[in-house]
Amino acid sequence: MKLYLDAAEAIDGLAAKLARLGNKAPAAVMDMLIEGSDFLIDGLQRGVVEYGHDAPGVSGRATGGLKESIQRKSAPELTSDGGEVIVTFKGTNDSGERYGAIAAYLNYGTSSIRGDHWIDNTYEMVKPLAENVMAQTLDRHLKGG
Repeated sequence: MKLYLDAAEAIDGLAAKLARLGNKAPAAVMDMLIEGSDFLIDGLQRGVVEYGHDAPGVSGRATGGLKESIQRKSAPELTSDGGEVIVTFKGTNDSGERYGAIAAYLNYGTSSIRGDHWIDNTYEMVKPLAENVMAQTLDRHLKGG
C-alpha cells in the first residue's frame, strides 16, 4: 500500500503551503510521510486484530505474526511531485509462507477460502485519518514546530 503526498494535486492548498516552507519543505514532506505511515501501520495492525487474524487459535484463519509483519518497506522517499512511502507485510511465518501472501489470501480469498476484505476495509477507514495526521504535521511545520 502506498501513501502518497502529491504536491501537484494541490488538495486544500497543499502545494501553496509547501511552497511557503521553501527549502524546509522536503523535511516537512518526510515528517508527514513518516507520521502518516505510522498511523496507517497502527490502523492496519488494529485491523488484523479486529478481523481475528492475530493469533493462532483465535479463529480458523488466524496467522500468528501477521500483525507484527506490517512495516514500512523502506524509508519514505521524495519524488519529483511530492513523496511516497510504502507500507507492506515483511517476512515469513514458521512454515515459510510470506506474510504478504497470507494477507492477500485473507483479503481476497482463494478457491477454498472466502476473503473478508480486511485490508481494503481497514485501508479505506484509516487512509483519511492518516491524511489528517499528515495535514496536522504540515501545520506544525508551518508554525515553526
